Amino acid sequence: MKVSQILLVALMCVLYVAPFYVHAIHNRHAAPTTFQQLKQDIRDRILKDEKLTDKMMNFSFKQINGGVAVPKPKGGFSLCPMCINLLDQTINQLLNIILQGGVIGSCGALCSYLSNFGSLTVAACNLICDYLGVEEFIKLIQEADLDAIYGCQLVALCPVHDCKLPVCAQFFNTRVVPQSAPKGTTFTAVSQLRVYNQTGTGELAFEVNGPVTGDISGGELVAEGFSAGVFQIQVQIQAQDDPNNQVVWNPGTYEFVVAACEGECGSKHPHSRILAEAHALFNVTA
Repeated sequence: MKVSQILLVALMCVLYVAPFYVHAIHNRHAAPTTFQQLKQDIRDRILKDEKLTDKMMNFSFKQINGGVAVPKPKGGFSLCPMCINLLDQTINQLLNIILQGGVIGSCGALCSYLSNFGSLTVAACNLICDYLGVEEFIKLIQEADLDAIYGCQLVALCPVHDCKLPVCAQFFNTRVVPQSAPKGTTFTAVSQLRVYNQTGTGELAFEVNGPVTGDISGGELVAEGFSAGVFQIQVQIQAQDDPNNQVVWNPGTYEFVVAACEGECGSKHPHSRILAEAHALFNVTA
């Protein structure tokens, strides 16, 4: 194995972090190792998205019954999550640099503009850019149109496998338990997602709508797409006020919404669609 390949594998092991996991748990008593610090650093930077500021949910998503997986190209799509993470964090800044005519003759020169995001982001930028070549990387940034999944699909780092069926997926048995309980309760939303056809890269997104003062939302990147089969979904919703983030759960009726999407949920780009969506109501009392 070449030295460059060894470095690639080592860096990917450090940077591969699920970008949408929305309830980080910190152990304040044990001193983290260097590896843990590196993972936490990139997790913190990925979660700078304002929509994910309030982490009020724990999320579980697993396949319980599946069909035959679609064959993957040699090497798979191992760079897909890293590419999406990188663009989610930095695409606005990279696009501004390119439009302003900054010095971008090399990957190192372009990625150096991301130093304010930290050394791990710069390293990820260099890795993706070196893999694609600086001209192709710049083209990716320009054509992604602020859609990270679509951008990474354009350069074949993430899979495209458009579902051709009229109904590609359905949610079943979506509910929240308990259906009514006082503020401070941890509600549990459960659902099953049945996928009928393999998809390209997508995401599972969820949110809570109602008289709460914060943005309660999150999701899970499905980098290699949904495979045909049945998935069990469980989301714990902590209806607890959080003064530090100005989150107040007022009494009233709330709606839990979950969506499975091919591509980015809500995107108008090719290879993007909402595959299935489900809703369930619950009540928070005083």
